[in-house]
Amino acid sequence: DVDLQVQRDPAEDPSILTVQRKRRLRSQSPCKDEEDENNELGGDIRVIITGITVTEKHRKMVKAINATLIETADKAATATHAIAGDGKVALRRTPKLMICLCKTANILDMKWLTQSAKVKRGLNCDAFLLLGEKEAEKTYNFLMKETLKSGIDVRKQRGGLLGGLSVYFSKGVAGNKAPPENELSLIVHAAGGTQLKSISARSTKCVNPSKIIIITSDPPTSAQKLEKNAQRLVSLGSFQFTSSWLFHCIITQRLFGITLNDGDGGNLASPRPTSSGRGCKRKSAAKTPLSSRRKKHELG
Repeated sequence: DVDLQVQRDPAEDPSILTVQRKRRLRSQSPCKDEEDENNELGGDIRVIITGITVTEKHRKMVKAINATLIETADKAATATHAIAGDGKVALRRTPKLMICLCKTANILDMKWLTQSAKVKRGLNCDAFLLLGEKEAEKTYNFLMKETLKSGIDVRKQRGGLLGGLSVYFSKGVAGNKAPPENELSLIVHAAGGTQLKSISARSTKCVNPSKIIIITSDPPTSAQKLEKNAQRLVSLGSFQFTSSWLFHCIITQRLFGITLNDGDGGNLASPRPTSSGRGCKRKSAAKTPLSSRRKKHELG
């Protein structure tokens, strides 16, 4: 496959792409099945830069293409273009990147912004996808090309990787080799999931246990292992995994250890008997309050 990340040949300048080359890049792109509404044809472009220190030069380039710069994790899900590499700094699995992987296939090299600024418009992303980040792909055990394709598929199938699922973070997960509570919540929601703030019998009586994922620290603490409500739900068919499992699922855009039922709209099959949920009235999912604290976890 052609390395779409690098542009060294002046004849292949993305600002003067020929019709033939556009078609070739589109055919090779893992994003060819997802409509690109924010390419050179125009559109509301919202750029986020993660894993790289944002400079005034970056801000000027974003302004030059009439785009909006997103700088906080709480707005990351609205980004249309995520810049996560510049050829100097290795890609990092930041909370912002995990959020963006759940929402867009436009995960880009800084060259996209540089070249776009030169022509004062957002260029087509195909030539600038952040592919071939060998060091990061080895560190996190994933292939970006496959991740982008999987992300497109799950968004079409069920609205996101965690579509139809409810996620509960055991006490002590946030900040323990994991992002703070508010960023964990943002990741779950970006992936199309619902976050549970409690898994008591009363709080979960209307939730199908087979669609609940309980996340512990890695390794789980003694208290997390002995959590009675977690044990109860697991006995009813819920899943229990570590935070490392969740982050790997996010960066690969695949669920591991969970069986999907294609005949049920992509929702999870019930592997074990579940509670009937009779007499439950449908309620809107409770939202976990966002923590005002910010801790370092590959910030960017």
